[in-house]
Amino acid sequence: MKKFNYILGVVLVGVLTACHTYGEPEGYYYVEEGSADEWKATMTIGDFLSNPAFFSEFGNVTKYPPRPRSYQGANVSNANLGLFSVEDIDTNVVIVGRIISTDVPGNIYKNLYIQDCANPDYAIKIGIDAGSVGGLFPIGQKIALKLKGLAIGKYAKMPQIGVPYYNNGKEGMDDAGKVGWEIGRIPTDIFKNHVQVIGQPNKSKIVVKEMTVAEIKATASDYKSIALLTSRLVRIKNITFVAKTWDTYGALQDLSGNYDCSGDGGANTFAPTTNGIGYPQSRCFTVDFQSDSTVVADNCLAIGTSEFAKFACAPLPTSEYKGTVEGMLSYYHDNGKYAAVTNKVWSLTLNGLESLNLENASHDKWAADPVYYPAY
Repeated sequence: MKKFNYILGVVLVGVLTACHTYGEPEGYYYVEEGSADEWKATMTIGDFLSNPAFFSEFGNVTKYPPRPRSYQGANVSNANLGLFSVEDIDTNVVIVGRIISTDVPGNIYKNLYIQDCANPDYAIKIGIDAGSVGGLFPIGQKIALKLKGLAIGKYAKMPQIGVPYYNNGKEGMDDAGKVGWEIGRIPTDIFKNHVQVIGQPNKSKIVVKEMTVAEIKATASDYKSIALLTSRLVRIKNITFVAKTWDTYGALQDLSGNYDCSGDGGANTFAPTTNGIGYPQSRCFTVDFQSDSTVVADNCLAIGTSEFAKFACAPLPTSEYKGTVEGMLSYYHDNGKYAAVTNKVWSLTLNGLESLNLENASHDKWAADPVYYPAY
């Protein structure tokens, strides 16, 4: 009897192993692409974000009063700027997209970006309360998402799919201005019931939109225009990094020239420490670079990098290197007491330094020193 049980166990293990292949994350609903069981999109991401019945400027402020920072002079005018919002999705909506992000290099944390399969001009960020989601959902993976029972909202004016989350201010270092509702990450047990994994990952089907810095900054400041551009995967050509960042009011300021990632907030690295605050660090690239003296804010865009990225301490490429950059467009305006400055609010989020394709006049390719960006 014991021998029979052992043989049966070996057979079952073999069967289970044979049934599970790359692209089929365990515990998630997987179907072959083209299967009759595949969930079909009821609308594109662009149509969903354009419909005020699903996504509105201020969300459900009765059920989810937003953070006070969502108000310009909150104690006086209560003029809601819609920086943070939450609204439930109670209609049967299905969107289908392909994953364009990865958390492996550490710059993206507990988020997925998906590009609409029918219209790849549009994309959306999905917050998931789980680390290492890139191992389960690699770049190029097609997924369908049932939105009913989830929520849509804006975090610092950038839309994302998630669930309602009440910020008690503790995560904001006891900041009363952060107390209130905001869009939060979806617990994994809930996410499993809303997502379907379709077929095998296929990077070749990802579409990269070529845009210019001028086109990005020309986007209207209304919530819908911002929503339809954010999370899009773009490529910008003829770029050069400059040793500058933005001040509070959106003006360029010089970096220190040092490379002390742990002690100098103005270091010439992608993301020196914020001493635990955790906001993304902005470093600038410009287009049509001639010399440092000709750099103007209108021609610059920020690379937004987490201090927890594996390339956070890598020195910025010097101005001898020119080329292209690819990344997801992000928008960040989190405090109503400051006016939104076009030069500051837009940035590009890199998956990793492989998103940079730079070379000098001798056609030497730029690459980060492996001391600062180890292989992974």
